[in-house]
Amino acid sequence: MNSGYYGVIGVLIAILVVMPLWKAYSRKRNERQGAPTAPHVDVPAGSGLVTVRRPYAGLQGAVRSLTVEVDGTPRGKVKAGKALAVALQPGVHMVRVTIGRNSSAPLHFEVTPGASVFYETEIVPGAFSSTIDLRRVEAQTAV
Repeated sequence: MNSGYYGVIGVLIAILVVMPLWKAYSRKRNERQGAPTAPHVDVPAGSGLVTVRRPYAGLQGAVRSLTVEVDGTPRGKVKAGKALAVALQPGVHMVRVTIGRNSSAPLHFEVTPGASVFYETEIVPGAFSSTIDLRRVEAQTAV
């Protein structure tokens, strides 16, 4: 057989070994993170906070950052395993997450003074392109 053939088989075997280990590591890391909490942000009096968290999800999109848009304006980027918090005035707002040409569905939410709203996002792989899932989650309760 051709020696190049053995190289391809070696790469495939390496992928089959590394992927399950990476998934297990990602799952453990997310369990340690627990429920979402807001990163420290100075919130003006009478304002609220929206936080978008992106848990580790293996290799899918791990090196790319997602752009968080609030009311159609980019407000920052969030990397895998990180969160972005944005202070907002009370009222109804819209949040959306994008990466390249892909974006989540826009979600509307209401901010009240002193309240926090939490979202979690995930890149869902597809056959020809990925989609972005954005969902509201409950805040971590104080102990």
